[in-house]
Amino acid sequence: MATAVSLSQQSSCIEPPSRPASSLSGQISHAFQSYQVNGVITDEPHLRAALSELISLPISRSTARQFFRQADSNGDDYIDFTEFRNLGRVLAQWRDLYMQFDSNGDGVLSLEEYWRALCMFGYELDTAFVERYANQHSELREVSDEGGETREERVLGFDGFVQSCIKLDRLRKVHQQYVSSMGVSPNVVPFEHLVGMVHGII
Repeated sequence: MATAVSLSQQSSCIEPPSRPASSLSGQISHAFQSYQVNGVITDEPHLRAALSELISLPISRSTARQFFRQADSNGDDYIDFTEFRNLGRVLAQWRDLYMQFDSNGDGVLSLEEYWRALCMFGYELDTAFVERYANQHSELREVSDEGGETREERVLGFDGFVQSCIKLDRLRKVHQQYVSSMGVSPNVVPFEHLVGMVHGII
């Protein structure tokens, strides 16, 4: 089962590498200025480009769309500097955590690195389940062993890592509400079973 660790806590439950506040603020300002029009970011493609520049990692259209909705706190369909700064700070934390979990520094997370990340976030999931769930957010990559032989391996990029964690957090909340409304123990309807039903991976 998964313990009650919210998404807002996930990016702070592990101490990320120290980063000077002035350096991050300057990077956020530069990224915003590069893509703003009349003091605001007007659409998802511009937000996607600005965020990718800020964290130096690719971001998909679907993730940019989600971030746009979340960042637009006043609902005016634009992202002003304050909204971008708040989003940028959170995303920089995710980036630092992602790089921390990437223990071999190859720019992606192996399934083992991803499983360790979820454990650090407080999820108690077996490795077989994590592998099935991760396949929904991973991609195939060719890797070479010490003998020069190549093979395909499933890995998670930054985008897949963030999306999978966001979905797990939402499903955890649904699971909590469900067992509470039914008045049963979480063990009666395991968290893994709920995720499996939603994703069709069981």
